[in-house]
Amino acid sequence: MKKYLVIVLCASMIIVSCAQKPEDIKISDLKTACDYIDALEKVIDAALKIGDASSWEDLSQKDKDYLKVLLVKAEEIGEAAGKKYTAADIENCPNSVKYMDKLEKLSSEQPIERSGKTDFEKKVETYIIEKTNPKFYHTIEFGEKKVFNLEQLIKDYKIPEIFNDEPKAFKQNEEAFESIKTFSKEVSIAYSMTFTFGLKEKYSDAWDSFWVIVLFDSDLNIIGHFYYAP
Repeated sequence: MKKYLVIVLCASMIIVSCAQKPEDIKISDLKTACDYIDALEKVIDAALKIGDASSWEDLSQKDKDYLKVLLVKAEEIGEAAGKKYTAADIENCPNSVKYMDKLEKLSSEQPIERSGKTDFEKKVETYIIEKTNPKFYHTIEFGEKKVFNLEQLIKDYKIPEIFNDEPKAFKQNEEAFESIKTFSKEVSIAYSMTFTFGLKEKYSDAWDSFWVIVLFDSDLNIIGHFYYAP
């Protein structure tokens, strides 16, 4: 009889039930602002447990997939809470301070997906990541490192091909190559390389792609980069 009562109670609990997985939390079960905070804390605890085990690059694919599920669930709960409650409502919850501390820790461990194999490629990724300070990042493509030739770069990239129906793309490239031209008169550029990467604010967002021309000196130190429209 006692075992039956435990099962009934467990099934009726709103959020942090006996064995409920954080990814299975239902928005419809959350009735108060503090329910949302408790639910978010449970999701974040599960995400931090994975993150503490290793860096993103060293996680197994299974852990990466699960972490992504948790991030989507956290976004879902957070967005629903934002539509119903004010910041003051959230701050009045007993666990709000503890939740914010955990959220800050999780934010500092957001997935950064690198794919560089060589030291040179890793240098480029690190440079772009430091410049963009992204929440979510992934490398899309490394171009070929070439001896710097401004005329050839202009010939190859100044006229957009993918975005050839967007006037702002032509304007962006016009400004980019004027800047490169000016920069090349001030600094000795030895090599250039195109590089493509993706950024986004939340896991559930679509990736925004960016294309840059990275410039190097004769010692392969990165001396600048310029965005362009392909």
